[in-house]
Amino acid sequence: MATQMAVIIVVFALGGIKLDEYLENEIAYATGGLTILGVILAMYFMIKDLIK
Repeated sequence: MATQMAVIIVVFALGGIKLDEYLENEIAYATGGLTILGVILAMYFMIKDLIK
């Protein structure tokens, strides 16, 4: 479960970094936004697994 959470968060964070590089943003909006989205998604899957 912890590995799944880490993978989701890292994938979203790396996607945000690549998006910021592609868009040439000076402030890492995409990195922050996608990382937060990854954390929310990871928490959703964790809670969903715990309810089972």
